[in-house]
Amino acid sequence: MPKIESHVRFLLDNGIIFEINRKVLHPLGLALEVGIHPDNSKWVSIHGVSSVDDDDEEGFLYDEETYKVGADKFKEFMKKVGSEKIALREGTLGYVVQEIDLEKEELNG
Repeated sequence: MPKIESHVRFLLDNGIIFEINRKVLHPLGLALEVGIHPDNSKWVSIHGVSSVDDDDEEGFLYDEETYKVGADKFKEFMKKVGSEKIALREGTLGYVVQEIDLEKEELNG
């Protein structure tokens, strides 16, 4: 993987923020907010986290075009780099995602 000059730009350009929002934050009624500087499109930052109103049952959803662009970026990243990293991790650790046993946590929490 090449050296990452701008961490937020890397996450944005490779669809990783899209995927974090889609899989983790949106179902919880949250979303990472990314800002792109109007005078310098290379300058981006994470502004914060948005949340939906308590009575908004649907929560955050991408519009069709944003979804397509984000999904395409993430698929391309996975094809170039991500799939190999995941396979290496699974081969080394025997799993990809470090799981949390929520039932055990609730009993001890």
